[in-house]
Amino acid sequence: MARTSKFSTLLLLGAVAYLAAWPVDIEPAAWEAPGILPATGALAANDALADCNVFARMPGDGPDSLAIDAIGYVYTGLGNGRILRISPDGSSTSTLATFDGRATGIAFDRAGNIIVADQRGGAVYT
Repeated sequence: MARTSKFSTLLLLGAVAYLAAWPVDIEPAAWEAPGILPATGALAANDALADCNVFARMPGDGPDSLAIDAIGYVYTGLGNGRILRISPDGSSTSTLATFDGRATGIAFDRAGNIIVADQRGGAVYT
């Protein structure tokens, strides 16, 4: 058995050495990243959002995604796994559900059921 093991090891090392020395017809080319675009035109700083109001403050890490139901409630997911329901005027927030994940996508199907995409668990919940 030791003889077979030595032979297998030598055969493997020989194959690795052969493949390492195999000539390759590829010439790598360096890539130069383009320079930073100037902050002009569409990229220029502006105050287009200066007059916006804060709709609601979220506790914790998030929100990641927003969905609005048929009567105007806003739903969002936080980094701690909570899915929040926010009143249409933003005055009250309640926890709709909590799960061991991160809701990075929230939507409603045609029947009004909530659909949640979980980034951590790689799943979609209904």
